[in-house]
Formats: sequence, structure tokens, C-alpha cells
Amino acid sequence: GLKKWSPTDRKWSDLVSNPNSDPMRWPMVFDPRRNQVFYLQWGDGQGFDPQRMIACRVPLGGDQQIAVTFNASAALTQWQAEKPSYAGMDYDADNDRFLFYSGLGDAAGRVYVIQPNDSNVWDMSLLTVGSGSVKIAATSDGGLQNRLRYIPALRGFVLLARGSSNLYFMRTA
Repeated sequence: GLKKWSPTDRKWSDLVSNPNSDPMRWPMVFDPRRNQVFYLQWGDGQGFDPQRMIACRVPLGGDQQIAVTFNASAALTQWQAEKPSYAGMDYDADNDRFLFYSGLGDAAGRVYVIQPNDSNVWDMSLLTVGSGSVKIAATSDGGLQNRLRYIPALRGFVLLARGSSNLYFMRTA
């Protein structure tokens, strides 16, 4: 379960008082604009049961787990067919969006853009990269394990697709 630390009480407590039956796994990212945690995973985040997309947000001022759905799009259809596991995701503060990457097999180089809003129905699209961009290497069979990080000082993302590959940098602002 998802826990929160109280420095005042000096103890852990559940962030969600009555979680639904869906596992809260990874990737999980903090959205500072809406003061919430968002997670998006296929099944349990490792590709196992339940065999479906799980997307939820957890506002930090409350104690509930709220399901997020997506408007129909080619990217959503591709994401569901891909069934990504051991993925990485982080929040792009300059563009108020999340970038999601799995990179397993044929998904190498395919970066999903998750566009949040104040409702529970969001948009998903594919990131368009500029001409001359280097294609990202496929991740290892063990997956990305969330080695995708937004670096505010660089105004972009750094990605380590696999231990034997170079670091990739994606400028987003």
C-alpha cells in the first residue's frame, strides 16, 4: 500500500484509507501542480494480473484513490496493445505532462505523453521528436525500472535505457 510519513507524529500512515483492489505499483509520480500522486501501469506494473490498464491519482490532501481514464486515441490503443511493464515515468513541469517509457522490444523509442487535467479523463499521445534525433535503445528484459528522470535545471529528461547503453537526453522546453 501507499504510505505517507508525518514528521509531526513521526510515524507512517496509509495515504489511501479505503483502497480499491487494484495494486498501487509503478511507475508512480508526484504531480506538484495538482498536489497528487499519479500511477499508470499494465496489470501489477510487472505485466502480470490483472491484465488491464490501471491508472489512478491520489490527491495528497485527501485519502482516496481516484481512477483515471483516457480519451480514445491511437496512442492509447498502442499502449494497451504494448502492455508495458517495468516502465518509467516522470512529470514534465515545464509542459504540465507526464512522459511514460517502457522501451521493451518493438516499443524502443516510443514515448507516451500523458496530459493531465483537473478531471478524471485525460489524454494520451505519442511524443514527436525532432528530425535528427537519436532513437533510444531498447531496454533489457528486466525493463526500465523507472530510470527516466526530469531534470529541471536542464529542462528535459535523462534516460538510462540499459546499463550498457549511453544516457539519453530529451529536451522538452
